[in-house]
Amino acid sequence: MELVTVIESQTRCFRKLGELTERYVLGLNEGRADDLEDFEQRRDSIFKTIELYDRKINELSSDALKLLSQEELVLIRMQLDVALQDQQKAKAEAQRSDDVLMHRLEQQLEALVTDLHQEHRRREILSRFKSSRGFSSGTGVDQSL
Repeated sequence: MELVTVIESQTRCFRKLGELTERYVLGLNEGRADDLEDFEQRRDSIFKTIELYDRKINELSSDALKLLSQEELVLIRMQLDVALQDQQKAKAEAQRSDDVLMHRLEQQLEALVTDLHQEHRRREILSRFKSSRGFSSGTGVDQSL
């Protein structure tokens, strides 16, 4: 039935989403900053495709309930159960990939914040050094008098 085929196609999209995310995380782990815009565009494209499949699934489900006999629905249900279980696995894998990506991005954000804080501290110390040096070199006003 077409409904099972559409669900299987949507499942392939979830797998592609997980694989795309895994490749991006692998690049981050290897120190490569792959093109984030390309990654986001590909993800958006996959999400749009998933949404189109959702609409088609809703349409086909509604039609199946109207057009098929009870016996045909029982037969199709077994096929649907298998397809939906497979889809749940693909969704779970994609979610795990997203979780890994989010963890990796949080780590990078923490490292960036730490680096910024350290740089700010270095500049602050350097600024203090420069301002105190001016006073001791005789170019500024001696505060101790």
